[in-house]
Amino acid sequence: MIQGPGLGRAAGGLALVWMMVLSLACSDDSGGNAGPTLVNPGAMQPMDGMQPSTTPMMDGTAGMPGVPMDTMDTMMDGMDTMMDDMPPPTMPAGPTFEPTFSAIFTEILTTGRVGNCMFGACHGGDPDPDLNGNLRIAAGEKDAAHAAMVGVVSTSTLCSGITLVEPGNAAGSLLMQKFDDAPPCGVKMPIGTPLTPEHIEQITTWINNGALND
Repeated sequence: MIQGPGLGRAAGGLALVWMMVLSLACSDDSGGNAGPTLVNPGAMQPMDGMQPSTTPMMDGTAGMPGVPMDTMDTMMDGMDTMMDDMPPPTMPAGPTFEPTFSAIFTEILTTGRVGNCMFGACHGGDPDPDLNGNLRIAAGEKDAAHAAMVGVVSTSTLCSGITLVEPGNAAGSLLMQKFDDAPPCGVKMPIGTPLTPEHIEQITTWINNGALND
């Protein structure tokens, strides 16, 4: 099944074939409603790459009225070739749940509504001790986000003195504690849609593995 961009190209190709068929179809010279009449094959100009047709024209009882069978076969063969040559559609990537900071940064911290720490005026804004605990996370700044969290002691108004991410100790990291329903300071994060158990396990494993910038 053709999906994504390939479907649009296929639809465009089918529209082109239909225009070609209409240009070859016969019409009633009398202007009445008697239906299609036969077209003189000798009056038809062959398309590029096609030989002039000498096959009898169809009478409209089957297939396309007034179009030679060999012409229809050639057009359909061309459509098949075009579809075979189309690259496979690019599908959006889903979450990998890999316990790496690259995956956590792109799949949780900066992407989507679930766990997006940049949502609203949270950690996507300028550092502020009251609004976001002086922690800024920006899309495209993975190294800066890692440096701002790992081994860094919070300077926020409410959570001052607690290490944001303590390598090898997920339970003792403020980042993990803020996912609890009753965090030791401030409110539960993220605000809005909570993380899934798979996301929490992903971050836990990353921290316990050393919280590398991988």
